[in-house]
Amino acid sequence: MEDNSHFKGLKRRLAFDDEDSDVVLRRFKVLLPNGTSVGLTLKDLEHEISFQGFIDLIRDAYDDGSGDVTNTFENMWDLTPDTDLLMELPEEYTFESALADLIDNSLQAVWLNCENHRRLISVDVLENRISIFDTGPGMDNSDENSIVKWGKMGASLNRLYKIKAIGCKPPFLVPFFGMFGYGGPVASMHLGSCVIVSSKTKESKKVYKLRLARDVLLSNSGSGRSWRTDGSIRDPSDDEIVKSPHRSFTKVEILRPKAKNLDISKLQCKLKDIYFPYIQCDELSEGGKTVTPVEFQVNGVDLAEIQGGEAAITNLHSCNGSEFTVSLRFSLKKENSSPNASGSKVPRMANARLKCIYFPILKGKENIERILDSLEAEGCGVRENFENYSRVSIRRLGRLLPDARWVLLPFMDLRHRKGENSQLLKRC
Repeated sequence: MEDNSHFKGLKRRLAFDDEDSDVVLRRFKVLLPNGTSVGLTLKDLEHEISFQGFIDLIRDAYDDGSGDVTNTFENMWDLTPDTDLLMELPEEYTFESALADLIDNSLQAVWLNCENHRRLISVDVLENRISIFDTGPGMDNSDENSIVKWGKMGASLNRLYKIKAIGCKPPFLVPFFGMFGYGGPVASMHLGSCVIVSSKTKESKKVYKLRLARDVLLSNSGSGRSWRTDGSIRDPSDDEIVKSPHRSFTKVEILRPKAKNLDISKLQCKLKDIYFPYIQCDELSEGGKTVTPVEFQVNGVDLAEIQGGEAAITNLHSCNGSEFTVSLRFSLKKENSSPNASGSKVPRMANARLKCIYFPILKGKENIERILDSLEAEGCGVRENFENYSRVSIRRLGRLLPDARWVLLPFMDLRHRKGENSQLLKRC
């Protein structure tokens, strides 16, 4: 404030004098483009100040917090969705599916980090709240990276990255799952009645917050109605800085969660099954060494350190011999493909891998029976028996689809009669 360079280029006198004091005070309250405001008090200002000098003082007060920054604002963010999207929302969710949708967002975010930045996803499930913290690039109030895009259905940037996953190679660890752009808000509203999203980029000095309340959104739903919600800004906490040394992150907090008395141990095993190759994988290193692409924590426990889960138990009881895999490549002919933005037709393609694992019979007992016994002993809640136990697990871009539990693929069923090969291939 003592730098006289602010007062060069005299223009006009600003603000108001406090006539009841020997000290001349000039008080300002400036509304900023991001919807926040900064209060600034200048003492003993005997000179006129240039417009640029005044802007510099406002910038300094905003950046270092010395000004009186108003932190909370009503109707700060406009989240009005495209009306067509309201017709496409999923009818049912399980708790694990909704939580996994939020974790999917976090996984895609941390995957965008450069190599020297920490890739951490930390989930805490408590009685009064659920939080998902990730050290991804974060969001702010800029047009290209606005936190509004998290809460506005159909505006999320995640679905724009899905093209990066096309044509990838095994083990297909390219977690660009986004399809429709509304997984975050829908999953959050399923889990609880209110969600608070806090996010910060490396470039921003403040944390931007967005608050979604289910009752407020429902009361404003309908044709022609706008969805506006409260927001605020704050400084990053010490815990957030420790978790993310590169100072970018996103934290999603669900308040008043609907699910009660959850078995945290079972949840840890379930999430490890879903994200197993992202937690520990031996296909990314040349020597077959097991690596941990992403740090996954649930209630402070590193999922790489727990022993349970269907994927881990299945791997333990499988044969140690050479793997039998079939690589598949699918393509759509040009005449059948849809046109792109320029109007030309582009062929679509996809890669897949069929990986067959043998479970031997040891001492007269099927290892699948041992898997079921182990899952039962760990309380994993498997309701299947040897006859209907799922012999097929499906992963999309490394992420397990837990609801796709198929007993057999068509070619695995030995009960087909001669001459059924053509129909068999159609079913595949």
